[in-house]
Amino acid sequence: MSRVIRRVILLPRHVATGAVKQSYFSGFIEDAHGVRLDHSNPVPPPVALAIVTFGEREFNLIHLDGEGRELTDTRHESLDDALAQGLRESTIQPADWDVVSEPYDRVGP
Repeated sequence: MSRVIRRVILLPRHVATGAVKQSYFSGFIEDAHGVRLDHSNPVPPPVALAIVTFGEREFNLIHLDGEGRELTDTRHESLDDALAQGLRESTIQPADWDVVSEPYDRVGP
């Protein structure tokens, strides 16, 4: 059973570092020279992040929109790795996270 174990609402002090560029893959296009290019659309900035555990060694850092829908996620082998990813992406300090324990029902695209 998957559970949300950490959550943070992003505030102005949580600055996107640009260390990660997340996008939705939407197929390939060809340029004027016939070169095949990855055509991706950027993911909107998240409003909140959550860390969800799917077992002892799987932790996902979930990016959420303003309605709580999942935008995208990254998989990690430990809680510490997921917390470090939050710091790397959005300058989220360990003390910024709320400790929670609630069921996770994926909502999103």
